[in-house]
Amino acid sequence: MICPSCNDQLPDRPAHCTHCGIAINHRSVQVAKVIGNFGWIARRSLGGYFAGAVGCVISIAVARTLYFENQSPDAFARMLDYFPGQVPVATAVAGCFIGTVGGMIERSTYKCFLGGILGALGGVLGSLAFPHFKQIFTGYLYSYSFSMAGAWGITGAMLGLTSGILEGTKSKILVGTLGGLAGGVLAGGIGAQMYGAMLVEVHGRENLSWAIGRGLELAAGGVVGVIQWFVLGIAEKLYIFKRRQLIEG
Repeated sequence: MICPSCNDQLPDRPAHCTHCGIAINHRSVQVAKVIGNFGWIARRSLGGYFAGAVGCVISIAVARTLYFENQSPDAFARMLDYFPGQVPVATAVAGCFIGTVGGMIERSTYKCFLGGILGALGGVLGSLAFPHFKQIFTGYLYSYSFSMAGAWGITGAMLGLTSGILEGTKSKILVGTLGGLAGGVLAGGIGAQMYGAMLVEVHGRENLSWAIGRGLELAAGGVVGVIQWFVLGIAEKLYIFKRRQLIEG
């Protein structure tokens, strides 16, 4: 028997685990299962936070480098323009970083590579779609956040497609795509709103330090990554990676 808490090998039907001490009964097994599922999703969310934070900072740096001549003289407008959503090369970088999370957590080189490629492709597609979303939501309250939600939804759908493709069934491909889409919509909308709110707080401060500016980008990118992988992780755990338990032998 395997301990549901520490996975230590146990003799048949023990009252307690000899390694971690947990009582071996139906209730403890169910509690350990819930904790294990939460930990599984939490690891992906935490990986998404770091990948999103780093990817956001690098993508904005790429945007500034490639489009330096197009910078607005107004610092506030300039920083808004650099949030991933307008520059295909920059958003490809952000999507690539976030897309590798699943493969890195599972220590799968193939999934890491595939997720990075599809994430980058999703970033490009989302970036190209952003102007159309912006035109659709023009005049609405929170129009920028809605536009970013649409753009990141496309990117998230490509990320979710990664998990579904590896399972190889149509239903799991569909669930992965929809899970990634939902995560991307929430991540893009909330992340953009949070970034804009933080910029409003520091707007007009000419002595805004380089560290504070990068901190805002890290925070916004981290929020995008953690929400994206929290929602996608739930879809993976509850359906995509759920398999029937084979009988012994």
